Amino acid sequence: MSLKKLLLGLGFVTTTSLLSYICYKENNQELKKKEEEIENENENENENENENENENENENEKENEKEKERRREKKKKKKKKRQKKRHKANKKQKIIKFSKSAEMYEPPKRLPKSHSTGIISQGEIPFDKKVYIIYTGGTIGMIKKKGKPLTPDPDFFKTLQSLPFLNSRYVPSLNYDNTIKPVDSTNIGRKEWLVIANCIKEVYNEYDGFVILHGTDTLAFTASALSFLLGNLSKPVVVTGSQIPLGGCRSDGLNNLISSVLVATYSMIPEVVVVFNNKILRGNRTTKRSSEDIDAFVSFQYPQIGTCGIKVAVNKSLVLDYNKKPLVVYQEMEKEVIIIKLFPSIENVIESIYSHPNLRGVIIECYGAGNAPTSEKFLSTIKKASKRGIITVIVSQCVTGNVDLSTYKTGNDLVKAGCVGVFDMTTETAFTKLMFLLAKYDDLEFIKKLMPISLRGECSDNLETSSEVFVVYN
Repeated sequence: MSLKKLLLGLGFVTTTSLLSYICYKENNQELKKKEEEIENENENENENENENENENENENEKENEKEKERRREKKKKKKKKRQKKRHKANKKQKIIKFSKSAEMYEPPKRLPKSHSTGIISQGEIPFDKKVYIIYTGGTIGMIKKKGKPLTPDPDFFKTLQSLPFLNSRYVPSLNYDNTIKPVDSTNIGRKEWLVIANCIKEVYNEYDGFVILHGTDTLAFTASALSFLLGNLSKPVVVTGSQIPLGGCRSDGLNNLISSVLVATYSMIPEVVVVFNNKILRGNRTTKRSSEDIDAFVSFQYPQIGTCGIKVAVNKSLVLDYNKKPLVVYQEMEKEVIIIKLFPSIENVIESIYSHPNLRGVIIECYGAGNAPTSEKFLSTIKKASKRGIITVIVSQCVTGNVDLSTYKTGNDLVKAGCVGVFDMTTETAFTKLMFLLAKYDDLEFIKKLMPISLRGECSDNLETSSEVFVVYN
């Protein structure tokens, strides 16, 4: 190959390469321009979107501000209405508010209530309230000496008066009654119930509430009995006690005592209640459920009417209506009433139980819904007793549910024998109510009609109201 041809070949290759490079460069520049244009378009779109979002946010903020302004105006209007109401109320009564510098307090004429609980509103304390405390004995006031069992403390009132809380200026004026000799509650019965009722009667108009310190074993019986003996009650009568003595380690007595004093002072519950372990229970619906737990009492068939938490709160819808009539204290209760708990083969001893010459009434704790043996010996004994003027009342051994003597043939047989069922009533209440009615009325048929009817909120008047569910199929 000649040199000339070689040079020509090299020139051609070089020229081709240069042209290719130039084309490549131009194409790259065009691509970059297109990419830059696309990026600019995307940036513009993002900016537009951000602007739209900012506009939406501004609109939402404006709407929220407007809504807040509306709420503020509503609150202001409500506040003005409340202030007007308070201004009107203040013309009739003066409300006391806490003040660190205030030394003199003018008591209000009546107790102010909160909207939801029925208990005194925060910051409003009446200092003219008076509570009467009746001590009957029981664990709360017992002491234990070395090597000896628990016995009532003869100086219990001195112990009470030394408690710092009860000497606080925020606690109502307390007065103590030791008419009843302190005893174990197993020794309290009909006579003591009448004494307690009359102690309340004597000072009823002088005090705003009453607290009865009582042993736990028969506390439910006493609460039930007092609910019937105190007619037209319009003030709180609180029954309480403790599982551990007041001076003992981990005693529940102090809390129960303080809660009871507060309920007696401020609650305005017009009935007998049991206050125990921060619960407020209707007295004639209460049963002792445990001999060891601090939470010893329960109302199986009726909701608790209040609680003693950070606030003392009462459910007004569960409380009896306020009574404006004067108090009536009944002075008699029939003593010849007994309780029988059914057990297999009771037929062998039923005649001896009913053979007591002065027997007036019998409470039988039957099985389930009011079922009992259908043997001729058992039923004939009840029939003979009914002819002698002995009323037999049927309650259930079950802690919940109702006595329905129409459900089974065994129940129907009891009705034919002269028995009466009392739906969801407790044994303690059926016992004390029968004692009360037998002393008040002579007509046995009238007493039978009254037994299943609620006189003090002690039971539901019928199966429909006593049950929390409705029957969809039977």
